Amino acid sequence: AGTPGIDGVAAGVIETTADVALAQAEAQAARLLEYDRTAAKRTTVIDDQTEWYAHAAADAWMDEAERAAAAAAAEGREAEKERRRRELRITIDVQGK
Repeated sequence: AGTPGIDGVAAGVIETTADVALAQAEAQAARLLEYDRTAAKRTTVIDDQTEWYAHAAADAWMDEAERAAAAAAAEGREAEKERRRRELRITIDVQGK
């Protein structure tokens, strides 16, 4: 057996170490729970496919209203492109003015 003072000190150090470990574990648990609660706020999906491909109206991830809006937007872009193609005007300067 040892002297009571040494055992008492060792027991106090163990309790202090256990208290520190418990406080660290509780802080880690609180941080993880907060991370889980706010995960939806940090999670965003950026789908840039609609910027590059014209088939956005057939996208399986869109609902009917979004598909209709995408189809209307694509139709509008095509109409604008056709209008600009038809409005091309060329001026030929034959007198050098």
